[in-house]
Amino acid sequence: MGSLLAHNIIYRGRTYRNSVATLLPDGTVRIEPFAAETPSTIFVSGEVMLETFCQPNSGEYRMIAKRSDGSVVAEIPPENGASD
Repeated sequence: MGSLLAHNIIYRGRTYRNSVATLLPDGTVRIEPFAAETPSTIFVSGEVMLETFCQPNSGEYRMIAKRSDGSVVAEIPPENGASD
């Protein structure tokens, strides 16, 4: 896991259209235009806002995707495959 594809990704005040966001183990978010399907990438139709946070007990970063109403549509661990 670690990646999310959406029609519109809003991150740090900028909109990325038809892009893939990947959370790296150090908490960095890499956003690239969609070029090809990749395994384990979560697809969310429409527009999402991304937020990242560090879990206090484990120190692991997470990325969450929310709709404009605040509802969470996905929670993504780093691309290194770490999970709950």
